[in-house]
Formats: sequence, C-alpha cells, structure tokens
Amino acid sequence: MPELTDGYCGDLLGDRNFWSPRLKQELALHGIRLLAPFRSKKHDPHPPPAA
Repeated sequence: MPELTDGYCGDLLGDRNFWSPRLKQELALHGIRLLAPFRSKKHDPHPPPAA
C-alpha cells in the first residue's frame, strides 16, 4: 500500500478487500483515514436497515 499512498493524506476509500485493522492503524500514522466496509456484513456493528 505505501506505493499507492506516498505523499497522500486524508480519506482513502477501499472495498471490503482492503479492510484490515493493521492497515488502518498503519495508514493513520501517515495521516490517512481508511474508509472500507467490514470484510463480512455479519461483523458490521451498524448494518443498513432491511428494506
């Protein structure tokens, strides 16, 4: 991931495959906030309401 975020700070959007607590912490050290959904919907503490 460093090669993609070099010199960047702010919010970074990713899909479920990028969700990782370790990656989120590592990016936060460089001023980047990773916004990615949980890998599995069943682990999401705030699931969307059923339609």
